[in-house]
Amino acid sequence: MVCVSVILPTFNRAHSLDAALQSVLAQSFKDFEIIVVDDGSTQDIESVIRAIGDPRLRYIRREANGGAAAARNTGIAAANGKFIAFQDSDDQWLPGKLDLQMRLMKSLAANVGAVTGAKILCGGDPKLFNPGKVVIAPDPRSIMTLEEDQLGHLLRENRISVQNALFRRECYPGNDWFDPCAKANEDWDFAVRLAQHCLILEHPEPVVLAFAAAESLSRSNRRQDIGMLRIMRKN
Repeated sequence: MVCVSVILPTFNRAHSLDAALQSVLAQSFKDFEIIVVDDGSTQDIESVIRAIGDPRLRYIRREANGGAAAARNTGIAAANGKFIAFQDSDDQWLPGKLDLQMRLMKSLAANVGAVTGAKILCGGDPKLFNPGKVVIAPDPRSIMTLEEDQLGHLLRENRISVQNALFRRECYPGNDWFDPCAKANEDWDFAVRLAQHCLILEHPEPVVLAFAAAESLSRSNRRQDIGMLRIMRKN
């Protein structure tokens, strides 16, 4: 059994997939598998995986596109690791991400089911950010602590982007961690439910380099609003 299963869902992101994968393969912590879940792409994603040729890579193809939530659930069901991590096909892990979070996890009590960090968000599209603008997200001024009402905090604001985090495999029951009906804010919805099962350690150090792009779901105001309404209705 491997220590960490890294799940990477992708849909027609062949142009950025190699860089996303290489940022994981270059980690100093080496005991992991990467499960690439091709969510019904029309591009030849499998050839990108074959070209890398690393035995830690596994490829799973979903015949129909179901969205990031459904693809992540597919990856979780196939995972062999004691810990679960996620990568996005257009972002990059920073060096030492996995080593830092594994050391933190090993120092924590078993009721802390996840550790999460920050991301450096760069404006890949000048329409979204001023050229050269860089943002740390989530806002470090309202970091979540182990001692507070974490559920209440997460109902007010999301502190977890799943690619920033590392999870114990047993932190949440079953394999359907994410709501496949949610087309945006599915990570926020999961964070709210996760806080009802375990504690979450938020560490301020950035662990991911993320790029805002025009096609990013997270930039769709309508989808964001619908996702927020779903969270409010369910809680």
